[in-house]
Amino acid sequence: MPGDEEHKRHPDPLQHRKASRLSYLYHPYEVAFHGASGRGKTTLIQRLLKHFQGVWDLAYVKHRAHRFDLDHAGKDTHIAREAGSFLIGIADHDHAALLDWGNRFRLEGDLRWLEADAVLIEGGKDEDIAHFSFDGEHLAELCLGRVAAEGGDFTRDAIASIAERLQSYWQRLSQQRPVSGLILCGGFSERMGQDKALLSYHGRSQIEHTLSLAAGFCSEVFLSVRPGQYVEQDIWPRIEDRFLGWGPLGGILTAMQTYPERSWCVLPCDVPSLDATHLKALLSQRQPLRAATVLTTRGAIEPLIAVYEPKFYRLALAALGRGVVSPKTMLEELLIQRVEFSWDHGPFNLNTPAERRAWLQQRQPWSN
Repeated sequence: MPGDEEHKRHPDPLQHRKASRLSYLYHPYEVAFHGASGRGKTTLIQRLLKHFQGVWDLAYVKHRAHRFDLDHAGKDTHIAREAGSFLIGIADHDHAALLDWGNRFRLEGDLRWLEADAVLIEGGKDEDIAHFSFDGEHLAELCLGRVAAEGGDFTRDAIASIAERLQSYWQRLSQQRPVSGLILCGGFSERMGQDKALLSYHGRSQIEHTLSLAAGFCSEVFLSVRPGQYVEQDIWPRIEDRFLGWGPLGGILTAMQTYPERSWCVLPCDVPSLDATHLKALLSQRQPLRAATVLTTRGAIEPLIAVYEPKFYRLALAALGRGVVSPKTMLEELLIQRVEFSWDHGPFNLNTPAERRAWLQQRQPWSN
């Protein structure tokens, strides 16, 4: 239907905000282990954490634990609490803790969990999340709610098999999430003196070239544009920037807000050296449990040649609240997958007529 095609080209973000409620307690890749007390849940989780050490950076939650107390009478933290502080932090060179009391406290949804690759939860019996349940010396199959997510029945000592099942489950979750392409075209090209996205280096405009390139790897590809930009080019799928004044980050966040359940392969419109070998390397080495997978050159990250996972959105908004507006700075603060790639001519964006002429001279006869 024509209306469906129009929506596909120009999606209405308001229609997607209804689905913004989190589908997880702590982390998109979370699994709970529950059963009767004394069955060895804690020991099993500790062994799994050890098994994954050096592979994934995992977090652990003891959900709905019995009463515990990290504070003791006479200590400075206890004195501060008695004096009326509801939130207390304590840190040394190697450790930090945050003590909280009262109804304000909510462990679920804390952004720090998203900085981990995944979360293993001890407990969570009444929560609608993926779980293993203990039955005597065995673990029942991995379930999502009341429906089995993966078959199998394991003894609690079969660490390698349980770990393999977890890996398989996480991989299946990541494969269900589409990877869409986002070509950043919203700049003003002031130094170039004309729209960089419409310049030709490969016999067609950079927009058409990059759209075609991304289409070979992504389920759907959009242009990230300024409001009203390219409206006459109705055949180009567009997402108009709503985070204005934040440069490329604004386009990335707009796409993630519009389609929050997607991963986004972000590409610049002004790097004519970009080709299929770079995208193949990026996507073949993607680690969806991380906040992003980023191409690097000689160790330096290229934040506009990257795959951003859904959890990056909330982490980025928190960083903006701290005054961080650079996607490169945000990525350097997070756990990311780095994909090193050597370029013949470097991943350089062409910003001036002189840079364009130099590139064309190097690449004859392909350029025009």
